[in-house]
Amino acid sequence: MPHNFFKEFRTNLPDYAVVAIGKAQAFVIQYVESKVREVLEELLNQCPPQETLKRLTSTVNNTRTVMAQVEQKVNSINKIADLLDPVLIGARIYVDIQSHRIDTLVAPVTLTPGTPIPQKLMGQIISINSRVENFQKLIQTVQDAQFGIRATVAAAKGVFLPILATLDIIDSIIARCASEEGISQEQRNELLNQLQAKTDEIYRVGIQYRSSSGRTYTIKVINDPSASPIAPKRQAIAQDFRGITVLTGPSSFASNPDVLLEELKFRIENQLP
Repeated sequence: MPHNFFKEFRTNLPDYAVVAIGKAQAFVIQYVESKVREVLEELLNQCPPQETLKRLTSTVNNTRTVMAQVEQKVNSINKIADLLDPVLIGARIYVDIQSHRIDTLVAPVTLTPGTPIPQKLMGQIISINSRVENFQKLIQTVQDAQFGIRATVAAAKGVFLPILATLDIIDSIIARCASEEGISQEQRNELLNQLQAKTDEIYRVGIQYRSSSGRTYTIKVINDPSASPIAPKRQAIAQDFRGITVLTGPSSFASNPDVLLEELKFRIENQLP
């Protein structure tokens, strides 16, 4: 039966996406982020010698190549969700046709109130209704699979964006260091502040997180409104598909927003259905 096939289909595809993208994210966090931090640390306070700049440039280029490969893999997984669109269109057309067919079969009988529906006709209607219900479940199954895949992809891209923004800033610092004018500490700080602003914007808009229950939340990092402006604190919040905050993490002085995000993910898995 088609529904049984797509029930199995639903179980496998999103899980495949989670595993494949999870491996890509782990690689980016373990390898790429560490490389980016190493390069940035060498550029924080002074321009290194030209030979060092060449080495750092090579490292950045290699890192961009790796990121491009990872993004390509993630995008290929996202296309799986797009490939399911024809299935949805076909299933919806089938449901529409069969629903009209039932109306056509029942209409002559209902025109004469009190006329019982013949047993053979009733059997046809029941059979068609059963198929329609199966295809309606099929539609929901495919939609759930698409949603799960796309949410997983969105969460991965939320991890990649800060890294790509950092690479852009590193490129700017290396280019200025390599120029005849060089770069002052004030100019360097200005570039680094731009990086912080980009990163803050990413976390302010939020990243998508799909829990093990299959629900998807938007996780954001916001300033704690109750904290003193002299000692600002931040906290992570989780919003559902309606934009309603369903979980709030603890207020913290943690400078790294990833710490707040990971803690809230743990709370989502343990406190939300």
